[in-house]
Amino acid sequence: MPLYNNDWDRGKCAFKLIQYMGSFLPVVASDVGMNRGLVGKSGIVVKNSSEWFDAIKILFDDECMRTKMGKIGRKTIQDEYTIERALPKLINFIDP
Repeated sequence: MPLYNNDWDRGKCAFKLIQYMGSFLPVVASDVGMNRGLVGKSGIVVKNSSEWFDAIKILFDDECMRTKMGKIGRKTIQDEYTIERALPKLINFIDP
């Protein structure tokens, strides 16, 4: 999930990451906004073009790492971003 470090991109939701992680995929994301806290051990956070290339190569070369990161990402999404997890929070927000 490449982003620039500007006001617009810092305000974006990490929905692409949520989708990829929910699909058991390891992620590579710019070190911007919500990406920082979401990626964790499910992928690699990068700061520049050189790091993007390096991260993609690392994942390409290591199937075990890709699989492990994909499983961690899926668990993160199941634990935090499914409707079953979000609905009680929403209801409490609307009707405390």
